[in-house]
Amino acid sequence: MAEADDTSGKLRVFISYSRVNVDWADQLVELLEDRGFDAILDRHDIVPGEPWEERLSNLIFEADKVVFVLTETSAASEICRWEAAKAVELGKPVIPVTIGPMGGVNVPAELAALNYIYFYADPNKPGSGPFAGAKELDSWLRTDLAWTRERTRLIARARQHSENPVDALLMRGEELAEARDWASRKPDDANVPASITTYIEASDAAEAALKAQADADIAAREEALAKAVEEQKRRRRDTRRVLIAALVIGIVGAATTIFAARFALEAERTVSLSLSDLARQQATENRHGQAILMSLIADPKAETGLTGIYNRFFGDTENQSAQTALMSSLISNPIESVFESGMYVTGVEANPVRENILVTLHEEFDVHIWDRANPGSDPMVLRHNTYVRVADWHPDGNRLITAGDDGVA
Repeated sequence: MAEADDTSGKLRVFISYSRVNVDWADQLVELLEDRGFDAILDRHDIVPGEPWEERLSNLIFEADKVVFVLTETSAASEICRWEAAKAVELGKPVIPVTIGPMGGVNVPAELAALNYIYFYADPNKPGSGPFAGAKELDSWLRTDLAWTRERTRLIARARQHSENPVDALLMRGEELAEARDWASRKPDDANVPASITTYIEASDAAEAALKAQADADIAAREEALAKAVEEQKRRRRDTRRVLIAALVIGIVGAATTIFAARFALEAERTVSLSLSDLARQQATENRHGQAILMSLIADPKAETGLTGIYNRFFGDTENQSAQTALMSSLISNPIESVFESGMYVTGVEANPVRENILVTLHEEFDVHIWDRANPGSDPMVLRHNTYVRVADWHPDGNRLITAGDDGVA
């Protein structure tokens, strides 16, 4: 007997027969194997008390098609009748082959409506005989060969999932699409077993659920991004309001010097102290970019730009409070390598989780990500096509959102 083998690529044929006709069944096995089929013939005698149903059910399940050797003895055999019913239950194509007159015996109901293949010269069927029967059986077995083999594979997959209904055993993507296409190409005389239909439907439902979850995740990320961008805009608006207020104070101070020169120095000191305190407060809130800008504004005589920062930090100044605020801001957010790059810094954002990571915004449309643990290393550069307005970290410290006037985030 040839054992069933998924890797052989041959069509597997289960032969149902009566033990009385074993010699003829052996000849049929040789015929089928000679023509390239994998014949499955059960040679075990069934003894009382043996769980034969499970063994025979598995053999039929593994087969692609079933050949029923129809004789007077097999038609009357309880086991052969059970095999015919099991083959139909499992959705296996069945063909009865007769090797002699039936003598009016009743055949199993599952076979009564099927066409027979005659392996003997039946007077009622001209041209019938062993050779003609062999050719007709070979043709029947080869009909829709690929479709039949795929049905056997899908039946096995469906059974595996029904015994262990986990999503990992369902079909996905291309495999699922191929299964749907296979079902749509059903031959007229074939059927798609209910187990396969149920399996495809379960796979479709799981695929739809995954897509819905993926769409929901994308929508949630887009909503989070929009909220983060809006929050960054709000924070920048608040910063601008503070700067405007500081400038207004400075203007008022300047006007005061015009009308009352004797109050000029005191007003300047008051503004400087206020802005210096505000800069230190910004630094404690990790808004280091705003703290640096505040400390620069606090000294009206200081130069602007990188040269001014350098002179303020390393040179002499008449405004000691502003210099102290600037030093505090820079020390709490050491970005010396940014200064060395020679690029004007328009904003700084510290990572809320990883203290050694910070981001700087530049008027050259760049965003630089720095690792303060490696001062000599080059930053990671993100480039926009226009001025960068927003750079903000996600609270988990693993994701950074940037947005510019180019409409890109």
